[in-house]
Amino acid sequence: MYQFNIIKSIGLVIFFFLFYGCILLFGNSTPLLFLFYILCGITMIVLFINAFHDAAHGALFKKPKYNQWFMYVSELFGSNHWLWTRRHINLHHAYPNIPDWDVDIKQSDIIRSFRNSPLFDYHKYQHIYVAYLSIVQPQLDLHQGF
Repeated sequence: MYQFNIIKSIGLVIFFFLFYGCILLFGNSTPLLFLFYILCGITMIVLFINAFHDAAHGALFKKPKYNQWFMYVSELFGSNHWLWTRRHINLHHAYPNIPDWDVDIKQSDIIRSFRNSPLFDYHKYQHIYVAYLSIVQPQLDLHQGF
């Protein structure tokens, strides 16, 4: 599993830049432009949720310096690895799943995790679509009471 995560993480970086290169090469074709922009966006989301998250925790590579080096790649995406790591470690792990304190749980209203969160009509289907979201975001806590 350890080697799979490294291969997956490096592969995601390669795929992102491959899709970006396709935007530059095939950008004159509107359908291809939109296709590769969407693929870039999905790849970037999965890359940050999985690879950069694990590297920030020092869990992607066995050697800490490799995790640090990999976090520098996030700078190519406009992120600041130092700020993101501090924000995530100090404001998410210090207050996990505490409303109004945990900065990572109130990103969107797609999943309703707390009774005092706003209730939308689509939340009645949450038990169906949360399984598909967990494929994209494996760290999704499926044990929370929805």
